[in-house]
Amino acid sequence: MRNGVKIGLAALVASFGVGCTTQQAYDDTIEANRALQERNTLLAQRLDDSEATVRQQADQLVRNEKAIGELQNSNSGLRNQLGQLQGQLEGFDQRLAGLAFGPLDPETDRALAELASKHPNLVTYDANRGMLRFTSDLTFGSGSDQVKPEAKQGLTELASVLKSSAGSAYEIHIVGHTDSQPISNAATRAKHPTNMYLSAHRAIAVRDVLASAGVPGDTMEIAGWGPYRPLVPNAAKGGTAANRRVEIYLTRPTGTSMGATGEATVDAAEPPTRQYETTK
Repeated sequence: MRNGVKIGLAALVASFGVGCTTQQAYDDTIEANRALQERNTLLAQRLDDSEATVRQQADQLVRNEKAIGELQNSNSGLRNQLGQLQGQLEGFDQRLAGLAFGPLDPETDRALAELASKHPNLVTYDANRGMLRFTSDLTFGSGSDQVKPEAKQGLTELASVLKSSAGSAYEIHIVGHTDSQPISNAATRAKHPTNMYLSAHRAIAVRDVLASAGVPGDTMEIAGWGPYRPLVPNAAKGGTAANRRVEIYLTRPTGTSMGATGEATVDAAEPPTRQYETTK
């Protein structure tokens, strides 16, 4: 009987122990499953985020490729325009080399000297070359082709000289120059992509002021040298204001010469024709 009780208690204890072990394993399994579900949800979210990022990057890549194509086309167009400008400048330089430079008639020479004396900071006059040099920093704002009021006044006075009986005998060549500092301002670059454009646009602006003051348009030619004809060596950090300028040359048309009185006379052997086509 005692042995039977012992056996029964052992069986009961064994049964109770097995039941506790099974419940713990079940709870551990439930917890592990919950943890795996949370992990799976997290990984799924990360996968969705990654796929969204990939789509965004793919879209951005398409936009970048489109933008690169547009920039390449724009760059090609600008290169073509620059090549045309350089070709025009080479032709202008050749024509300029063959023009009749030298002392002007006494009346025009005196009037231009007086103009330079009246505006010493704005303009200088080279009588030997028949050339006026306007300082760009006083004629225009930084990166601008808009003529300042003081410079406009000086150009209006110049127009009066050019419209006089003596001054009207000359052809006028307006040449813009800049330094070598690249145009960094985006708004400025949109209007003047390079210094070459800026120099030409400034020459055009000067021509427009003279034309609005009555100087005949078919007597004026414009050109822009950009940074390629410096008066002083261009420095990497700037400080070369002397190179920023607009030069105005007065030349006699082919077939004319200055008489003893300073008035233009026509050579009998050659009619007064233009040596080159003017820019209008």
